[in-house]
Amino acid sequence: MSSPTDRDAWSKLLADATPALRRYAIKLTGGSADADDLIQATFLKAWEHSDQFLYGNAQAWLIVIMRNAHYTLHRNSRRVTSVPSEVLENFSYTLDLDARLTLQDVRAAVEELPLHMREAMRLHLDGFEQAEISEKLGLPMGTTKSRIFRAYWQIVAKLSAKESAPISTPGTE
Repeated sequence: MSSPTDRDAWSKLLADATPALRRYAIKLTGGSADADDLIQATFLKAWEHSDQFLYGNAQAWLIVIMRNAHYTLHRNSRRVTSVPSEVLENFSYTLDLDARLTLQDVRAAVEELPLHMREAMRLHLDGFEQAEISEKLGLPMGTTKSRIFRAYWQIVAKLSAKESAPISTPGTE
């Protein structure tokens, strides 16, 4: 789309589709500021991949791009963001019976897990969904769920033993 005619056609295509895209973006995001960002991301993706458009239903093509952009942005926003190390060093939380644990205690407990559980738990703690973990590790979903579940309770048992705070695990009551 380098000629002036192509640019004019592209501008008209986007102008014609904008009202419908705006309505759909507001429906997806719930707000006009986020909707504007989503529309901008959609137009950028459409421009980057304009060679893939075969001059069919432009509005439908743009709506698919918008939906995919929204899902991508939403999925990525759920990921755990990095926290400055100064904050992590002073981070602690309270467990039952006022047991104080530091993030380093939790990290150490994760590192002591068997390798097959440690891989799954690290990905889980990094914010990946179980389906994504299954795919990354090449495991069935049931195996992934089981490894995360068992890893969680091994961590709880290890940390509760460290702090001498009795915490019951499923099946041990």
